[in-house]
Amino acid sequence: MEDNVQDSVKSLGENVIYVQKWPWGFGGGEYAWWKYWQRPLPGIKEMNDLKNRTSTIQYFSFEAYRKEK
Repeated sequence: MEDNVQDSVKSLGENVIYVQKWPWGFGGGEYAWWKYWQRPLPGIKEMNDLKNRTSTIQYFSFEAYRKEK
């Protein structure tokens, strides 16, 4: 599944920025898992901040997940 997601994002081209709290995959990197845990979740505010700080981005998209109880 991870490979499928990565291939899908790669198909968008090289001019894509993907912002997320978690990395694409864990695996022996220098950045410890608890540091990822401490990161804030990006939200609509961060997307709007990016929009306002650049004039070169043509499209923005925001994706949200909801946990079922």
